[in-house]
Amino acid sequence: MKIAIPTEEMNLDSLIDDRFGRAKYFLIYDTETKNTEWIDNEKNMNASQGSGLKASQSVIESGAEVLLSVDVGPKSFELLEKSGIIIYKLEKREKIMDAVKLFEENKLNRMR
Repeated sequence: MKIAIPTEEMNLDSLIDDRFGRAKYFLIYDTETKNTEWIDNEKNMNASQGSGLKASQSVIESGAEVLLSVDVGPKSFELLEKSGIIIYKLEKREKIMDAVKLFEENKLNRMR
């Protein structure tokens, strides 16, 4: 399963970015193969508007099935949900692999 995670840096020791649309990068992590792919989101970080929808489109195009995030705006949430991506809420900023572990242990709540 492919998981999308907004991050501050392009390394697995990074913290999750608590800003979805304005996150610097997205990690696409495959839980089966453990492969990683990074999406550079810098072009959307400073957009005057629409950064969340553009970031959502990047996540959709990545093939991710799940998003782990501290928060997602309502328009992005709706677009991701309509695209079949399940969004799980992180209660606080975590290191990337700690968040993945929480997901794999079924300790995260689905965003509604």
